[in-house]
Amino acid sequence: MNDKYNDTVAENVSNRTYNAISFDMNGTLLNTHIDYDKLVDAGRYVLHKLGMPNDQIIIGNDNEMIGDGVKYLNNHGCVITSDDVYKLINARALEIEMESINTTECYPGVPEMLKILKYRGYRLGLLTGGQRNYTEMAMKKCGILHYMDAIEAFDDHPAGEQKPNPIAMVHLASKLGVKCSEILHVGDCVWDYYCAINSGADFIGVTTGENHTRWENAGGHVTTVDNVTDILKNL
Repeated sequence: MNDKYNDTVAENVSNRTYNAISFDMNGTLLNTHIDYDKLVDAGRYVLHKLGMPNDQIIIGNDNEMIGDGVKYLNNHGCVITSDDVYKLINARALEIEMESINTTECYPGVPEMLKILKYRGYRLGLLTGGQRNYTEMAMKKCGILHYMDAIEAFDDHPAGEQKPNPIAMVHLASKLGVKCSEILHVGDCVWDYYCAINSGADFIGVTTGENHTRWENAGGHVTTVDNVTDILKNL
């Protein structure tokens, strides 16, 4: 994780009046079974396929790994740009995500919760690390896509503008037509927490999901619920 987004400056739940509720998708709204080991390995996989030896690929910061990879490939007869590599990595990520689509389902009570929130007048948004095609297909398969007023997916903006960068929440807030300070964000990952808090949004963590975080390691007190539907008690 990029440490520059890890310093928090606000409480994660306040006494604000929210105009919008935003959600992470995998592990929060949907019970998914993505192979995260393969997903994390997507960058190395692509660079190796392009001709870079595994022992030359330094795993770590994605921008540095891809930058070094592009230099190596260009010096060894493969003319390619960072943008080209990012597109190939996104395509690989989409391929991995789609492998899990048939087993994807809502957590219990999610459709009913979203219906209640819409009835109460909240704008609803989705801030996900998933590729847009996969995200829309998974949400549609589970019958909840139509509840979302806006979606911010991984490939909607240039590399580096995804969670935990708070600019991702700024993008979603703009799509929702609200300020970040008017949003309550719900997610299962520490990246969701930092993205929300450092943008000025409030946050509630859920204890579901394969990407479940030990919230005591998030750098501050995090309000948590056992299931995303329990947020109705906090509103």
